[in-house]
Amino acid sequence: MSLRDVEVDVALLLEAAGLGGTTSSPPTIYAGPIPAGAPDAIIACRDSPEEEPEQYLANTGLVYHRDSVTVLVRGTRAPGSYVTDGARARAAWSALFDLHPAEYVRVSPQDGRPTYLGTDNEQRHLWSFTVGLEYLSATAPGVVVPLSRDATLQVGGLSVTGRTTLGGLLVLAAMPFASFPAPADYRGALAFDTDAGLLRVSTGSAWLAIGAPSPTPTAAEVPVTPTGELAASNVQDALVELQTDVSGRATPAQLAAKADASALAAHTAAATAHGVTGALVGTTDVQTLSGKKHSGLLEVVDVLVGAVAFRIPAGSYLAFSAAGDRYLHLSSNVIRSNTAFAAPSVTAGQGLGNESGAFAVDGSSNFIVNRNGRIKRLSGDTTSTAGNAISNTWKGRAKVAAGQGSVTITNSLCLATSDVFAHVQQATADASGACVVRTVAAAGSLTIYLNTPPAADLVLAWEIRD
Repeated sequence: MSLRDVEVDVALLLEAAGLGGTTSSPPTIYAGPIPAGAPDAIIACRDSPEEEPEQYLANTGLVYHRDSVTVLVRGTRAPGSYVTDGARARAAWSALFDLHPAEYVRVSPQDGRPTYLGTDNEQRHLWSFTVGLEYLSATAPGVVVPLSRDATLQVGGLSVTGRTTLGGLLVLAAMPFASFPAPADYRGALAFDTDAGLLRVSTGSAWLAIGAPSPTPTAAEVPVTPTGELAASNVQDALVELQTDVSGRATPAQLAAKADASALAAHTAAATAHGVTGALVGTTDVQTLSGKKHSGLLEVVDVLVGAVAFRIPAGSYLAFSAAGDRYLHLSSNVIRSNTAFAAPSVTAGQGLGNESGAFAVDGSSNFIVNRNGRIKRLSGDTTSTAGNAISNTWKGRAKVAAGQGSVTITNSLCLATSDVFAHVQQATADASGACVVRTVAAAGSLTIYLNTPPAADLVLAWEIRD
């Protein structure tokens, strides 16, 4: 007879549900006693003795076990933790409701919901509920053990329904091929396909018919080793990738019209040459586009501070649409001129002029040049969802969730030495009287703290000045 470590099994089920880790550093789910130094927010699984095992079927060597595990959910001492930690306790209860792992007949909470136990000596909230577990074990080797609750066993002329273990061999009963389970969980298992009249074996990736020829693989099943600019890892994706590349190039008619090499050279050198479509990829040397025309958005990216990104000849300009709604987009923080220049007078169809002729850019896209020749900071808005957010801009708006005392914005522009300013920005006052009391800048993030958690979601405005 083999007794299971039910504490460990329940802990692993909770880990699989995404409620913590049993091997993280430090762990947040424990099987057995809670060690000293464990974090505040943890889940502990403790075995609770139950009824003694009983014979499942006479003379079959099977034992039926009923056991139980007490699950203790401990929260933190942070403001508002009662709500968040209570939700975690209910999530743990729900994750264990009416489970049927392969090793168990059933796993399910015995209580209607987690019970709140108050706080411990360190003011951490506690919840508890009990989980019942039922499983079978064999008292002798070679015994047929049903592993699913719909399995049947007949002694004297063996009859098997469902999945069983027979002397270490995993066997599935005869069934239609459409009813076969996923092969990944049954590598080496045997099953009879009643549709095709074939015996099949699982390779872990497919159910292969024994004695039948292997099926012809599809293009998606034939592997490809990515090389060069090819990113696909199978033939099907490689063909799609190739077709996408071909579709983005010139059409057969366009190629035929320029089939003559000399004509093609003359065409590309002409002042009236066709526009450049797609990405223009340069190298470290100077790229000359004299006489060429470009229609559409021109984007300059990833240029180091001080490097010349784009040179504008004296007397030239960058064009905007007549309505003034087209911009030169520079994926960078700062736009610098090699000499000072005044914002030009902009008319329909005209744009930013620069007599001296050079721009340099760095960083990320947090500034744009508008049609009046002014540099404008871009602003982010993450108020669509309350709580911590990501916004790689110099300023923005965020929303603190009700009951929370702070909000953190992950921001690649923020440094530990940055100045961060924030204030409440909404039409109505918060019922709790929440207001900003301090901000903390760190490398890659900023955190805004309130004097009290708001009664409802609260909108804040923030700005980094560096």
